[in-house]
Amino acid sequence: MKLLTLSLDGQPAHDVTGPTLATWTEALCVDRVWDEKRDVPRFRKAFRTLMTTCERWPSPKKFLDALPSSVVPFRAGPRLEHEGTRQARMQSFAEVRRKLGIPEPDDEPEPPRAA
Repeated sequence: MKLLTLSLDGQPAHDVTGPTLATWTEALCVDRVWDEKRDVPRFRKAFRTLMTTCERWPSPKKFLDALPSSVVPFRAGPRLEHEGTRQARMQSFAEVRRKLGIPEPDDEPEPPRAA
């Protein structure tokens, strides 16, 4: 509704705002699932972006382009490692090395044999 108050070029006439809303709703729902809790703040931000950047009435594609990503970056906390966990991991590495015939890092590799 706030976009309508801007009187942008290409804005739909007052008598077709209802059908325009229906068309936008259909366009935004094709092959998408929206989550109210996650997406309402994203929708608001996208419309604020459109209000401050558009000189013409935007298309649903412009709205989707302005929509912030819903991907939340993973932030790992500080890694706190217990000594027992570290030792168990090192034993597992040693077992894998032994099974694969990989020498211990401190061991000198055998020189290649002449054929």
